[in-house]
Amino acid sequence: MTRKRRKPKVPLQSMTRPLLEKAFARYERGELDDDGLTEEVSALMDKIGRKPVLDALIKKLETTSDEERATLMLVISRLGDKKTIKHLWRLVRRSKMPIGVKHTALVILKQMGENVDLNDPGAYFSRQDVTLENLAEIERMSRHSLRAVIKDLHKAKNFGEIEGMMEMFDNMPGTRADKEAVQLMTIDNLSSIEEPGAADMLLAIVSATAQSKTRRAARDALLKLSGRGIFPQFRLVKRFSQEQFHAAYCTDPYHPWQQQVTMIWEWPGDTTQAMVFLLDFGFPWRGSMKDMFLTQYLSKRKIEREFIEVGNDQRQVTFARARQFILDAIAANKQHDQPLPPEYDDFRQIIERRIVNPSNEALARAADVDAETEDEWGVSPGNVVRGISMVGGKRVISLGEETLRAFEQDPDAFDDYLKSI
Repeated sequence: MTRKRRKPKVPLQSMTRPLLEKAFARYERGELDDDGLTEEVSALMDKIGRKPVLDALIKKLETTSDEERATLMLVISRLGDKKTIKHLWRLVRRSKMPIGVKHTALVILKQMGENVDLNDPGAYFSRQDVTLENLAEIERMSRHSLRAVIKDLHKAKNFGEIEGMMEMFDNMPGTRADKEAVQLMTIDNLSSIEEPGAADMLLAIVSATAQSKTRRAARDALLKLSGRGIFPQFRLVKRFSQEQFHAAYCTDPYHPWQQQVTMIWEWPGDTTQAMVFLLDFGFPWRGSMKDMFLTQYLSKRKIEREFIEVGNDQRQVTFARARQFILDAIAANKQHDQPLPPEYDDFRQIIERRIVNPSNEALARAADVDAETEDEWGVSPGNVVRGISMVGGKRVISLGEETLRAFEQDPDAFDDYLKSI
């Protein structure tokens, strides 16, 4: 009787690279998106161990194409724990590592919030590293990484996908100064790529960013390219760049308790989007923004039918007046220690671009719309007190049972409320 041979047990570590390649192949076929690929890599780390998977990713970083390197950078930067950061710093300091890989590691570290000055390679590389040939290699890799980002931009199918890319650009990790430095360096590199794709990317930045300095730099870079005869060509980005204010509506601006403000922006092709804000003048909000949401991209008629003509009586007001309602509400949130709604953080970049810090061009276009808009609520009737009611010329505080019970538990809170009004 012959013995059955046991199948030799293959160590999991030896399967690291094949399993990684399998995950990246699925990504290339479109079966996984960026989040899915990151989850696959994280699952491999849990199964095999962090070090072998990270080593395999770094090895792949050394040998991969410039186009695939951008995907690797994204995945590694999302594995942003202390061990990953420590491993990347060791990589930068390793003497035999190719200069291009070292620079890529520095870019990833910068994206992960580390204090990295990408304009001073001498601070991280040895004298042997800092040669004209190696610096040229760094520049080449930077351009190839940007071309990969441009390729992703050209894959966008709608305005929402462009907004998503620009939100990542506007809200990368790190301090405000660090983010601005990376943004300006990216814009400078784009201005040296004499291709329509670079102009597309710059136009998207000009149209989407809420940062004034970044917006000016991108506009200057776009003008520089246009002076060389290079212009944006991606139709979706060109349409996206034509965003302008369309109309604003609100409920009774003199109501003592609540107010809804709806502001609408439009693009060519009967595409509009509304931002709807709920302001509360009761305690403890006292004029703060209590809720808000952003609609999908819809036709003008659908926006009007679903968000203006139903529910509370909303009448048209100017952009300037609606904007001031929102700015006052944001100030009230801060003054009265009321957190902004979670949706505000989700759409912060868009709110700041359109309302808090719009470009001069956007303000000028909105002013043109205001010049032809009749404010249907008219001027204030005077003696408007919000948060309390006026009965027979006297102030009457109307409190719900829940609020009354809260004040019974904490009389000092009631005293504070009386002082606030």
